[in-house]
Amino acid sequence: AEVEIAADGLLALEAVERTERIEQPFDLILMDMAMPRLDGEAATRELRRRGLRTPIVALTAHAMQGDREHFLDIGCDDFASKPIRRDDLIQVIADNLARAAHQAE
Repeated sequence: AEVEIAADGLLALEAVERTERIEQPFDLILMDMAMPRLDGEAATRELRRRGLRTPIVALTAHAMQGDREHFLDIGCDDFASKPIRRDDLIQVIADNLARAAHQAE
């Protein structure tokens, strides 16, 4: 996998915009919900407002009952709590990529 890291939500928005502009969009976005300047929730809402359909997986260390539903409501496609094991992360990525491919058919 090719991975690009954004240090905050504003840089994440810029990265998505740049990759869309050059027609090499991301296949999946792992969105940390606790980022500086613009948090993951606000960044996700903005990406969805712009019409982005790319799968977004919310990552958070503060998993509590109801968080999954909250993150799905704001536009995320899935949710994973940190710390996340490598195998679990790979499975979340694979599941969401497969779901997106199926929806595109």
